[in-house]
Amino acid sequence: MKRTVLFIIAALTLVSSCQYIRPSDKIIARIGTRFLYYNDVVSLLPEGISPEDSAAKVQQYIDSWALAQLVELKAKEQLSKEEMDIKEEVEEYSRSLINFRFEKSYVESHLDTTITEAEKQEYFDTHTQSFTYPYALYRVKVITISTHSPYYDLVKKNFNSKDPDLQEELEITCRSYAEKYETYSNDWVAASTIAKDCSFEAELCEAALLKSGFYVKEDQEGEKTYFVYAQEVIAPGKLSPIEYNDKRIKDAILSKRKQDLLKTLKEDLLNEAYQNNKLKIYTND
Repeated sequence: MKRTVLFIIAALTLVSSCQYIRPSDKIIARIGTRFLYYNDVVSLLPEGISPEDSAAKVQQYIDSWALAQLVELKAKEQLSKEEMDIKEEVEEYSRSLINFRFEKSYVESHLDTTITEAEKQEYFDTHTQSFTYPYALYRVKVITISTHSPYYDLVKKNFNSKDPDLQEELEITCRSYAEKYETYSNDWVAASTIAKDCSFEAELCEAALLKSGFYVKEDQEGEKTYFVYAQEVIAPGKLSPIEYNDKRIKDAILSKRKQDLLKTLKEDLLNEAYQNNKLKIYTND
C-alpha cells in the first residue's frame, strides 16, 4: 500500500511540477462503481513537496474518502425505504440554512453598533448581580528583574511602597533596567492573568495578594524575581468595576439588539403577508 501511495504521489508531483493536468478519468481508488480521481487529490499537494512528505496526507485522504463511501453503502444496505427517505430533512435543513444566512445578512446591514457610555452604565446598574465573581480583581504592577541587576535591591525595597515619589522613581528605573515592567494599562485583572504571564500558580498569587497586597517569587533557576504589588483590590464576591466588564456589557447590549431586530423583522413580515393577502388561512366550516 505504501509503495502504491508513493507512486500516486510521484505522479501527482509530476503533474504539479510540469503544469500538466491529467485527464479526469485517471483513477487512484475505487469502491464498487465509485471512483476517486487524480484531480481530486492533486489540489492537496503544495508545490515542491516531496513524495515522502505527501504520502501520509494522501493516504489519509484516500482512507477518509473510502470510509465515507463504505458507510453510505452499508447504510443503504441496512436502512429501510422509509429510513432512506430524507427529502423532508434535506428541505428543512436547506430552509433553515437559507433563513440563517438571510437573518445574518439582515442583522449585519441593519444593526446599530454604536453604544454610548450612558447605555453601558444603565445596563451595568440593572444587572449588577451578573458582575460579581468568585475571584478577586486587582490593579497591579508586576516587575521582573534579574537577581544580578545592580537595581535589584532598590526594587526589592521599594516595589510595594505607597510613597508617590518613590513609586515614580521606581517606575523610571524599571522601565529602563527591569526585564519587564507591566501595569496592564492600569486595567483590572485577575490573579490568573498575572500568574499566566509570569508562569506561577494563581492560587499562591491570589492568597498572597489578598493577605498582604504583594507577592514575590523567584524563578526556578534563581536568575530573576517577580515582584507583584496590588495597588487596589476588589475582594471575591464584591461588585466588579464597570470597566472590567466593558466587553461583556457591549456583547449583551448588541445581543439584545439583534434579538429585537429579528423579532421586529418577523412581525413585519407576518403583518405584511396578512395585509397583502399573501398569507391566506382556510377554515373548515
